[in-house]
Amino acid sequence: METFDVLVLGSGAAGFAAAVTAKEQGASVAVLSRGAGASAVSSGAFDFGRPAAQGSPTDFASRTQHNTWKSTYSRLLADPGNPPSPVDAQRVFMGIERALGLPLKMSWEKALLLPVSNGHWKQVHVAQAAQAGIDLEAIQGKKVAFVYHASWRLTARPLCRQWEQTAEMNFGKKVEIEAVDLSALSPMPDAPLPVVAVRLQRDTEFRTRFFQMVAEIGKGVDAVLLPPIFLDPKFLESLQKEVQKPVSECLGTVEAVPGKRLQDSIFSALDRAQIPLFRADHIRAEITDDLVSGVDYWNQGDSGPRKLRAGKYVLASGKFFGGGVDLQYEKLSEPLFGLPLYWSRQESFAERRAELPWSDRGFFESQTWSQLGVWVDERWQPVGPDNRAVLNNVFACGSVIGGLDFARERVGLGYMIYSGGQCGLVAAKT
Repeated sequence: METFDVLVLGSGAAGFAAAVTAKEQGASVAVLSRGAGASAVSSGAFDFGRPAAQGSPTDFASRTQHNTWKSTYSRLLADPGNPPSPVDAQRVFMGIERALGLPLKMSWEKALLLPVSNGHWKQVHVAQAAQAGIDLEAIQGKKVAFVYHASWRLTARPLCRQWEQTAEMNFGKKVEIEAVDLSALSPMPDAPLPVVAVRLQRDTEFRTRFFQMVAEIGKGVDAVLLPPIFLDPKFLESLQKEVQKPVSECLGTVEAVPGKRLQDSIFSALDRAQIPLFRADHIRAEITDDLVSGVDYWNQGDSGPRKLRAGKYVLASGKFFGGGVDLQYEKLSEPLFGLPLYWSRQESFAERRAELPWSDRGFFESQTWSQLGVWVDERWQPVGPDNRAVLNNVFACGSVIGGLDFARERVGLGYMIYSGGQCGLVAAKT
């Protein structure tokens, strides 16, 4: 049995931030993961959501004025009435960038406008550098080539028209985006993007031909835009040097390339920081009174469970995708510690379950279901109806926390990372 000061349950963006922050405070830290969560299929943007008019990118409270109750994220991160400054947020993310070893681009005074694989432009303040090379402000009035593989042939031209239209309608910017087919490059013209991405990673001759073709296309345009296609961002940097013009991937979860790039960077960073990573198919907590005394974990085929013990446990298990909230027909639960789930602080899931309109399409369109999660106090500890911590040595961060309306607040990994950093700090110091 191994023992640590802090055990983080979850290896996504929030869990990584919690682990790194706790380690920086001198705590012995380990991470226990049941597999990839939403971070591994993320768009590549570490955004904080659409900023309020005249508001700073980290003015969290201003984003929840439409709610009749305060979002737990905005309440905790803003430290009521005292929202963190862009300088504070920049400091946090510079630390995350150093730990990740994955180049980021940050723009705190004014949001970047980056193309998304659905034909729109997204306002973000932090993004993977591989996807932040073409900002709408910088390319307005210019000509861009969208270099696509044949597997995108049915959508590439309509996608370019939509980028042009949304740029003009939503932001008053004109840009010309031309679709250029690269089907002649590959002997497998209909191969999906992951196949192309892996081949670019492993096949030097194929990558050289790809670079040469893109460089030739770049001669007639001002910038080159690509689908998310590089598993290693250093190859995109090499391509930009060869083209000698801005080259960028678009944001998007297409084939999960940006998310895989992020998740691989997280695993590598944990290894560099000497934070042990344990992987398991199954995890079971041992609870005595109001304390977690340890967790058992095992994989399919193991002869029996193994045990980890820690003084503090950080729940960063995600929501539906990562398994932090277990979803079955008309039944939702937090599976590891049995923590109560809430829609808002006044209304628990248990109280409302029988009345939920599961068959009503509007129930999902409004994203009411996405606000479900555990409720935490100012110390990031999950609480029950009496506002007291359910388990005295458990903390929570990331999307497992309830009250986050991502449809309206339009938040991304920025919230998750910031919450993980704050939670890891408290857990290590408590």
